[in-house]
Amino acid sequence: MPDSLISQLVAHLQGRVITPADRDYQVARLVYNGMVDKRPAAIVRVAGTDDVVAAVRIAQEYGVDLAIRGGGHSAGAWSARRESRG
Repeated sequence: MPDSLISQLVAHLQGRVITPADRDYQVARLVYNGMVDKRPAAIVRVAGTDDVVAAVRIAQEYGVDLAIRGGGHSAGAWSARRESRG
């Protein structure tokens, strides 16, 4: 994932952008099913609807995959990206 994408997320969101370099990344990436080990390039903790809209637009602009986790759970961890891509 390009650094410029992370910079865009940080600049346009009120919520938090968590990357593998952050100390709490390992906890933030956990999903309901502990057997699933996915490592997204970034995790966005949105502050509201405007953050959701901005994150989706930025992901589209950069052509990156996006998964949305809304607090529920699924055995297949469908709300998390499989791996980071650079």
